[in-house]
Amino acid sequence: MPRHGQPLHALVRMFGLGDVLMALCAAKAIKACTGAWVLLITGPSNLEIAMACPHVDQVICGPSEIESARDILAGSDKSVWQLGSPGFAIARQHQVDAYVDAIGIVATSEQKEL
Repeated sequence: MPRHGQPLHALVRMFGLGDVLMALCAAKAIKACTGAWVLLITGPSNLEIAMACPHVDQVICGPSEIESARDILAGSDKSVWQLGSPGFAIARQHQVDAYVDAIGIVATSEQKEL
């Protein structure tokens, strides 16, 4: 659970291993630039790789876990980012850069690498 007053960024990327890996790059940038709690909501097939990422504080897979996390997501200092939008895939920039720009973070290349 995030500490009291700690910002939370929930990244939602359910499918596509490559897309989930790019979401993990965004998680690294978030953690490096803001220190916020990072929650990744993804599909069960991505659970192990998501949990292995040191920049993700919590991983949620599936409807029952999402329901149990409503208290975490109910805080006022949170942002939920739906990273499955087709706009990210067709952006003129790299998908990780598109994620980070949408979140509003300016990060170095090292802060965005996997």
